[in-house]
Amino acid sequence: MHKSESETLVTRRPISSGSIGLNPMLLMTGTAGGHTQTWEYAGNGYWFIGTKPQSDGSHNWDIQIARVKYPSSGTRQYTSNTQLTRLSHINRAGWDHNNDYDGSLLKRVEAAVSPSYNRLLIASIDTNDNGYFTLYDLNMINNQMDNNPGGDVSLRLCQIARQK
Repeated sequence: MHKSESETLVTRRPISSGSIGLNPMLLMTGTAGGHTQTWEYAGNGYWFIGTKPQSDGSHNWDIQIARVKYPSSGTRQYTSNTQLTRLSHINRAGWDHNNDYDGSLLKRVEAAVSPSYNRLLIASIDTNDNGYFTLYDLNMINNQMDNNPGGDVSLRLCQIARQK
């Protein structure tokens, strides 16, 4: 994955290759691409990736998490976050534990999937550099995204994972 302040490119190449491929399989520009560190397998051929850049003065950090299919051939291009099934209003993650905050303070978001592929960790950082972390049931997130292709999915519809 190559990221800049204005686009995200994902390429595929053999491990034995000595160079980075310049022909992206996934190209995200405009409000689809920005600065993200999220590239996590979501299951069933889907991947989580950051989308919707917002400037903090030095970086265009992404403030939403999208789910995309990685193409088997050719290039899939997105120019807008609204073309993607995505989690937005991530400042509201953890709302049922009073762990949400005003959206104007949202600086960036990242996501990670547990090694067992049953949990999704949403991390959001506010403009004061405070971190907020919430675990979600990955199957529930994927089901909500399956039922809303190309749309916005509210985290309020997804169950927070409980520790057993």
